[in-house]
Amino acid sequence: MTACVQRKDARGTVRFPWQLAPLQRDIIKIVAFLAMTGDHIATAFHVGSPWLNLTGRCAFPLFALMAGCNLAGRQIRQTAVNRLWLMAVLAQPVFWLAFRGTGNQWWELNILFCFAVVMQVVCFWQRPDAIKGAITGAMLALYLPFSTASYGWQGLVMLLAAVSVWQVPEQYQGRLFLLWLCSVVWLNSANGAVPVLAGMGMTLMVLCLVHEYVPASSKRLQISRWFAEGYALHLLIIAGMVNGLQVHA
Repeated sequence: MTACVQRKDARGTVRFPWQLAPLQRDIIKIVAFLAMTGDHIATAFHVGSPWLNLTGRCAFPLFALMAGCNLAGRQIRQTAVNRLWLMAVLAQPVFWLAFRGTGNQWWELNILFCFAVVMQVVCFWQRPDAIKGAITGAMLALYLPFSTASYGWQGLVMLLAAVSVWQVPEQYQGRLFLLWLCSVVWLNSANGAVPVLAGMGMTLMVLCLVHEYVPASSKRLQISRWFAEGYALHLLIIAGMVNGLQVHA
């Protein structure tokens, strides 16, 4: 258990699970993407449930934590936020087509909108001004009524908590990490005890295993940088398959 709590790197420096090297972050994003894809396939085609759905409970928390980690010591550019807004808009039609058979409505927004709203908040937080504040407030107010498919307030709070872990001095990061874990529990609490345990357990397991067994290397995996595009593409494939099967049925 101690190995999951802390680890010494090659220089003998103690590293905690939230202190991740670039390669470790990239591996976690790939694992999260696979878990998300499995969850979406299970939901759209009604296969493999509930195990794939429960495994997918770790995807959003892991992506959120890696988004926060990537912002450590950096200022996010408005151009990057604009690109995220664009990908969220482009992904919305295929998100609806992929999951309309499960009851999703066309106006229920995909998870990229949650990331875009939070990154817009962070952009304002880092470089505050009146115009940017008004835009951020308007985006938040417009998003919330349509966020039922992307966790609503719980998703925003969890993502903001994840970002906050790396926006405080190092001595406070452990406390913010625990607060983030509490927000992960809240994220899944509306669905009962089993999803809560699955979300927390899978998230911690992935963090601990990657922290323990993946080298703390500065090497980067280029594929991990295309999360938004990969999100839209995998939804496009699922939507095409779902609607293709309906045509032939």
